[in-house]
Amino acid sequence: MLLPHNMLDWVPEGHAVRVVIGTVESVVTADLAARLVPPAPKGSAAGPARYDPVMLLTVWLYAYLRGVLSTRAVEDRCRYDATFRVACGRLIPDHTTFSRFRRHLLAQDGLAEDLFYRVLHVCACAGLGRLTVVAGDGVKIAANASKEASRTEAGLRKLAGQVMAGARKAAADEDADKGVLPGTDLLLGAEVAPGPDPRSRAGRVLACLQDLEADREAAEAEAREQGKAYLEALAAGTAAGRGRPPAAVALAAARLRLEEAVAAEQAVLADWQARKAAGQRVTRPPAAPGTGKKARRARARLEALQAEAAAEAGQAADAGNEKKGAKAPRRNVTDPDSRLLPVRGGGFTQGYNCQDAAADDRLMLGGYACQDTGDARQARRLAAVAEKGAAVVAAAHAAHAAGPASISWIVEVRTGAPDEVGWTARQARVRSTTAANSGTCSPAARASQDDQR
Repeated sequence: MLLPHNMLDWVPEGHAVRVVIGTVESVVTADLAARLVPPAPKGSAAGPARYDPVMLLTVWLYAYLRGVLSTRAVEDRCRYDATFRVACGRLIPDHTTFSRFRRHLLAQDGLAEDLFYRVLHVCACAGLGRLTVVAGDGVKIAANASKEASRTEAGLRKLAGQVMAGARKAAADEDADKGVLPGTDLLLGAEVAPGPDPRSRAGRVLACLQDLEADREAAEAEAREQGKAYLEALAAGTAAGRGRPPAAVALAAARLRLEEAVAAEQAVLADWQARKAAGQRVTRPPAAPGTGKKARRARARLEALQAEAAAEAGQAADAGNEKKGAKAPRRNVTDPDSRLLPVRGGGFTQGYNCQDAAADDRLMLGGYACQDTGDARQARRLAAVAEKGAAVVAAAHAAHAAGPASISWIVEVRTGAPDEVGWTARQARVRSTTAANSGTCSPAARASQDDQR
């Protein structure tokens, strides 16, 4: 009874929730609102009431602005926080509704990116986004997983065996009402095609094993291609400037070099014998084929590589070798998509490498999360993200300069090249200077930035 009748009077003018409400109402079109509607749930969760997707989006944007990321915390704020109650219109959606809406929003291809660039255009129309300097940086964000849960392939297979043993025990137990543990029954036999539930522990273990196998196959295929190219260049005599041979063909390259050295010494001996038979004056006879300096060096290199290969085979056969397991690739059972990343100051964290680009006034132009442990190799991709965001800002500045009424105009941003927003990437680069932190200032990163310019 003591609260104002108009809910907007609960918060003062210029409050952040008012800005979010107005922004969402201006950027969400009818087509976009239709894409925001998640599919109706099935089974016991189905119900006739459906919340407005624009309201759910408003609440989520305001929650992220306030640093509230948990669905249960958002539901709690909608119940007791006045600003959240203004955003949701005194409705209190369940936390599962927020979770399902967020999952649907992120699952739509390009939908979250489209919303980001629409909001970026509104900010630029309001005067933000100085493109005199565009800076890129990376930061390690911890995942909701412990690094102690990371295991090698051997550890994952051992864990999978333990999970399957527990499932068989539960299935054979007379007191077990549910039979097999949820998500593990599909691991017990190959006759079941779908595979385990990815949300279960068994499903995450299987996902980690499949990821490791896919990475290994990709690395082996790449090594085969590099080795084939190196051997072809070596056979053609053009491998002088290629450096050391790839590990996959090191033995084959060493054999070829030994054969070439022996063949060269045989040619020298044959030439000496021919000159001696022709009655020409000759010096002392050359070394026998295979005993010359180059041949001895090539043979020593081949023997060393053979010894290394034999040692590595023995280590691979030894399942309890700790040193080999420490260097082997690892995957996290709790979050298979996360990686073990080095952090500033020493140590490691289980998480993601997040890259972002910002304008001179700290307006974010774009960003993404990746699994790469370093920042230097992300310079080219981050430069493309920065160019696209700068193109959106430049288009908004041009539209706002044409007339104040153009603030309500929202450009339709697609996921393609920056030229689609009406302002070419070249024009955006002319107005801006790209800067990066020391992690992206390696020679490779500077070379990629020069290519971008």
